[in-house]
Amino acid sequence: MKMQTQTIKCSNCGFINLNSYRYCGQCGMQLYIGVQPSWLARHCNWTLIFEWLGVPAICIIILVFLDYAGLFNFTLLDSQSSTILFVGLTIVWGILFLLTVSWMLRMKHRSQWNLFYGLLGIFGFIIWLCLANKGNKYQ
Repeated sequence: MKMQTQTIKCSNCGFINLNSYRYCGQCGMQLYIGVQPSWLARHCNWTLIFEWLGVPAICIIILVFLDYAGLFNFTLLDSQSSTILFVGLTIVWGILFLLTVSWMLRMKHRSQWNLFYGLLGIFGFIIWLCLANKGNKYQ
């Protein structure tokens, strides 16, 4: 009885690998048999940019909707209440952003010490985007 060997084509380089392999023999990328990772996991940098821009935009849209619907009136707020609201939303956005960066570093198989690049401001953000994916490349 002759056994059939199943093969899988690498989505990165097109190399044909045996089905029992987890990583491509030519480029070293992980072979996905069956379940593909989510869009967010495959595009870590875009996820970071969308979170950086998207969460504040969503907060502004929600606040404008609440004001328009009459559920929350910003004209009646004094300066102290509006400052507390702004600081609260900024803290929530900052925590979500740090969680997103931490998740992105795990997806790229990088050390969590790379979070300290955030202390460099916009330059740290650019460094986060430039970090290469070290995950399982040569295994």
